[in-house]
Amino acid sequence: MSQMPRLIAGEEIVKQFMYVTINGRLIPRNDEDYMKLCLLAYRFRQAVRHGVSLVLKRVPQKEAYKELAKTLPSSIYGETAYKYAKLLVEGSNGRKIEVKKIWLASRGGVTWGGNLNIRLVSRDKVLIRYYNGEWLEFNVRFGRRYLPLISELIELAKRKRVSYCASISFNNSKPYIHMKIPLWLYLKRFSEPQARRLWVSSGLRPQ
Repeated sequence: MSQMPRLIAGEEIVKQFMYVTINGRLIPRNDEDYMKLCLLAYRFRQAVRHGVSLVLKRVPQKEAYKELAKTLPSSIYGETAYKYAKLLVEGSNGRKIEVKKIWLASRGGVTWGGNLNIRLVSRDKVLIRYYNGEWLEFNVRFGRRYLPLISELIELAKRKRVSYCASISFNNSKPYIHMKIPLWLYLKRFSEPQARRLWVSSGLRPQ
């Protein structure tokens, strides 16, 4: 049975190092699915931009969630867009906020089998929630060293033991997926010296 090690550190340090990001390349089955993903990412960017305005206007959070969800396939997309917008405002120090690149993100949830909208179904396949109950199916390629980790993540998510946040970005028009997985699960795949270096650099230490 997988167990999360106890961590001794300040609250902010723990929050910062709770997750590790694993990156993979998304490969569309056809041009139509690729264009649908681009449209969804475009509308997510628009939702984040609108979310920035709502945060600055101090619109109540629940109202903002509902407003942003109007143009997205899922309320969780809208909630995630709002949280990104709030982070941008909090980190802007009064400077003008520009959201230029398109991207997509969805927070995780244990009761959703890991993630409600961007779902790993195998270590080489991802489903992305689209409009009207449709799911976009993409192949995904992770580095070979991460495949056992991805397999375990999927199994634990199916058993509602863990969740994972997921985002999708574009580089030279090619889509990439970024999975935020629990730190303790990632450390299981490290050798002892590697794990020790990570604990030291993060300010955490197991007990």
